Amino acid sequence: MKCRIFVAAVLIIAAALIGRQMSGRHDASGNGAAGREETRRTYALDAGAAVEVYGINGSVEVKTAETDAAEVSIVRTAGSAEDLEHSRVVVEHSPSRLVVRGEGNGRGGFWRRLWGGGSVRHQIVLTVPRGVELETKGVNGPVKIGEVDGAVSVNGVNGRVEVAQAAGRSEVQGVNGAVTITVARLGAEGMEVQGVNGRVEIQLNEVLNADI
Repeated sequence: MKCRIFVAAVLIIAAALIGRQMSGRHDASGNGAAGREETRRTYALDAGAAVEVYGINGSVEVKTAETDAAEVSIVRTAGSAEDLEHSRVVVEHSPSRLVVRGEGNGRGGFWRRLWGGGSVRHQIVLTVPRGVELETKGVNGPVKIGEVDGAVSVNGVNGRVEVAQAAGRSEVQGVNGAVTITVARLGAEGMEVQGVNGRVEIQLNEVLNADI
């Protein structure tokens, strides 16, 4: 009985691998259309609001401006339109909080990939007020952040991290890549950088009653 189950499992996996190979040939021939979905939204946002970006499989860029709104651009790409049914990006909003988060592949994700389903890549671009407090975590790609007057927290990034300027407390942890950060003012709360697998470059513009 166990032998029959094993043989059946081998046949299923072999069929899946053949299906993936044929699917790859189909896409390479130009007959399969690549999937792409782009979404742009604008949300009213307070100057001191909390902005969170996490669970993104791709790049994240956060720009800042003298504005009372947040502009959110989400681009999702995959090998096919069918793949875009998975790994969606969800936006949760209130005037005091904006969350942009990626969803997992959902149930059956392993079997979907086994039978030829491809991964979905994200490209997130935000434009938010300078006074926000920003947190990014769980990003599989580079993170680029503009000039932020509030606190900045970056955690769990597989890629390069660049922060043009942070005026509040800065925290960078668990980065697999180079880190470049400019701190406008280092106050009593200080800053924390740890668990970085790459070059770290920190520029301090001003130190105010801080223990370094």
